[in-house]
Amino acid sequence: MEIRNVEDCLNFRLLRKISPDKGKSQRSLDIAKARIKEAEKALQLKVYTYAIVEAYTASFILRVLCFIRMGYRKRAIMQFMSI
Repeated sequence: MEIRNVEDCLNFRLLRKISPDKGKSQRSLDIAKARIKEAEKALQLKVYTYAIVEAYTASFILRVLCFIRMGYRKRAIMQFMSI
């Protein structure tokens, strides 16, 4: 199984097409901003592990936001484990 682009993800049923949702994407953006603020606070307190986790969480949420804005949604992992 070789995946090179979004079309391959659709063919392998890793993504599915949905209607873009501005409300969900705005909520995702708000959550990501909050995670970034938490990461900044953790850095100031020198709690580096927590800062890394918060920054990673924000980047993950932003990835989801991009998919939502483009009109895609990832499938649950259990749905495609049999591939």
